[in-house]
Amino acid sequence: MMKRLLSCALSFLFLLLLTSCTDDWMPYENTEYDINQKVKGNIFLISEIESELLELAAEYDNDAKLTFVQYKFESETSGTAEFQFFREYEKNGKYYSVLITLFANIDDSIIYKVCYEEGISKRVTGYRNAIIRNDEDAYDIYTSYLNNTDLEERNDLLYSTVLFYDDNVVVCNYDENNDLISRSEL
Repeated sequence: MMKRLLSCALSFLFLLLLTSCTDDWMPYENTEYDINQKVKGNIFLISEIESELLELAAEYDNDAKLTFVQYKFESETSGTAEFQFFREYEKNGKYYSVLITLFANIDDSIIYKVCYEEGISKRVTGYRNAIIRNDEDAYDIYTSYLNNTDLEERNDLLYSTVLFYDDNVVVCNYDENNDLISRSEL
C-alpha cells in the first residue's frame, strides 16, 4: 500500500514538473476594446491610411508595425477589414510578441474593435515584415478578380478575401461552407 501511495505521489510530482516547464504558464494578455473611429482616407488603399492606422495602434503599443491586412468582401458594398500590427522583443532571454488587430467595416470605414495580445512568441504570432505592396487598391483587385471569375464559381461564392502581407497579394473565394473555391496570388 505504501509503495503504491509513494508511486502515485512521485507520478504526480513528475507530471507537475513536466507541465510547469511549458510556456502555458507564461504571462499572456488578450484584451478587446470596442471603439468607433472613422478612417478618413480610402480604406482600400493601405498607403493612404497606414499613418492614420499606425497612430491608432500606437495608443496600445508604439513600436508595432503594420504587417498584415485582410479585406473580406461579402458583396461589392459590404464586408470587413482587419489590420494587424506586430512587434517582437526579447526579455530575459525569451522572445515576446505584441499583436494589435484593428477591425473595420468597409461600407462606412468605421473601426469598431481593437484586439490587443501580448505574450511569449510561441503563443502570440503574426507576420514580421512590413507590407511591401501597400499602394494597390484592394477594392479594384476584388472587382477585377470577381469579373474574371466564371459564372459557376460566382454562383457558389459567399465571400471573397484580399490579403496583403510581406510582398504578397492573395485573392480567395469561399463558398457557403467556408470552403476555399479558388486562390490566386497576384
